[in-house]
Amino acid sequence: MSVYRFPDRPDDRPMVTKKVLAAHLNRSARWLELRMAEGMPIGPLDAAGRRLFDLKACCEWLEGRSRKIDSGEHVPMSVRVESLESQVSELRGQIEHLMAEAARGAS
Repeated sequence: MSVYRFPDRPDDRPMVTKKVLAAHLNRSARWLELRMAEGMPIGPLDAAGRRLFDLKACCEWLEGRSRKIDSGEHVPMSVRVESLESQVSELRGQIEHLMAEAARGAS
């Protein structure tokens, strides 16, 4: 298990690699990448170019995410994407309408 300690961190929390974090959580590296895309906190790269994670911060973030899911506050990414696609489509229609009005007014 690779645990890195940085003495300049105020609370000296352990920093771990993605592989170690995945093992700690009994999850895959891909699962962690999906959580990173959702906003899970990430740390710096180590000397070998591997991403490091603040173990405590990640666990706290995941616990908060679980509470949001349980309470119904968390909206899955697929639902957010679908909503954004719908909003983009609506905005496209509004822009086309405004451009048509502008073209009629200019002629």
